[in-house]
Amino acid sequence: MSKAWKARETQAARFFGVERQPGSGCDFRLRGSRSDTTHDVLYIEEKFRKAFAVFTLWRDTREKARREGKVPVVMLAEKFRPGQLLVVHMADLDAVFLQRWRARFGAIGLEKLRALERRLGG
Repeated sequence: MSKAWKARETQAARFFGVERQPGSGCDFRLRGSRSDTTHDVLYIEEKFRKAFAVFTLWRDTREKARREGKVPVVMLAEKFRPGQLLVVHMADLDAVFLQRWRARFGAIGLEKLRALERRLGG
C-alpha cells in the first residue's frame, strides 16, 4: 500500500508551519483533534485521490487566467446554502490573500497586517 497520502499530509502541515498528526482518524481523545495536522487554529483535512472533479474545473480556470495574466480562483456555491468555497492553488494563496486584504481594508498597511498577526498569536 502506497504511503503517498502521508507525504501529502506532511506537505499540508508544513505549508502552515506545523507537523502532521499521525493517526488523526483514530481516537481523537488521545490527541484532542481529528485534524490531519497539529495546527492549533486551523482544522486541516487532507484528501488524496487519483482525481477530483474540482481539479478539472480549476485547471480550465487556470488556463483562462494565464491568458489574461491573472491568478486563478474558483468560487463554489450551493443553491440555498450561505457562503462560498474558494479553490486556490497553494502557490497562489499569498497573492489571493493580498487581494482580499486590499478589498477589505483598502491600501495595504503594515500596521494592519502586524495587528492581525498579533491577534492571531503569530
